[in-house]
Amino acid sequence: MKYLILIWHLLLLFRKSLILNTILLVFLLISSLQAAEKEEKEKIFIPMGTLPKVRAKNNIAHAFFDRSLKDLTVLNVGTYWGYNTQAMTKEGAIVYTIDVDPAALANAITLQRIPKDRSFHAKIGDCSKKRKSMHHDFSMMTSGWEEYIKLDQAPVLDSKFDGRFDVVAILLADFTVGRNAKRLSNLLKPKGTLVVGYATEQDFYSHEEAREKLAEFFDIASIIVRFTIPGIESKGYPFRQIDGERESSSEAYVIFNKK
Repeated sequence: MKYLILIWHLLLLFRKSLILNTILLVFLLISSLQAAEKEEKEKIFIPMGTLPKVRAKNNIAHAFFDRSLKDLTVLNVGTYWGYNTQAMTKEGAIVYTIDVDPAALANAITLQRIPKDRSFHAKIGDCSKKRKSMHHDFSMMTSGWEEYIKLDQAPVLDSKFDGRFDVVAILLADFTVGRNAKRLSNLLKPKGTLVVGYATEQDFYSHEEAREKLAEFFDIASIIVRFTIPGIESKGYPFRQIDGERESSSEAYVIFNKK
């Protein structure tokens, strides 16, 4: 805005010079268009307020409360505007990010939240179902989940990444996690960790079948939740209650260790 005011003053100063006047007017027009374009991009792609950033920070604090991420190689599945990758990077992790939506991936790169050289339009494996979700945050990025692209349009992540990661983080789970259990195990190093986040209590219970499929390749190391799970103690899982004051994008996390 201060540059536009300066240009206006120059126009008044050189109002008798037709050529200079024309040049300044053209420059003023281009500057105005660029400012409008930038404002429109931010309006579309940048979430309102700081809530997503705070949620991402709390995601990492909750999911990795007992483990340092320093120098670990992490595969983050899904961008969440790049905030989760950014939060893990700040904790010292080397983070690779994949997403089935190329636009979401490009936006996170443009906003400099994820590095371009470690970001890929890809999926873990079979994702033939159309993704549906109640996660209202993502509706800001797309026209709504009902219009979201089919997951099977994305290429499968190259096998050259198998055995490369200390951690695979899926902080907003979908129903394809179970059917891709073997691939998730292959992506991890020996004794690697899979972290799955569930946005709501309903999501946690509705993914029970997926967790059963993961059991062939993984052991549950701990369950971290904001709500109460009846009979959780009888199952023998290490259990931790999330601080209700620290809002995150997930209400529950299950930590799996590779067998």
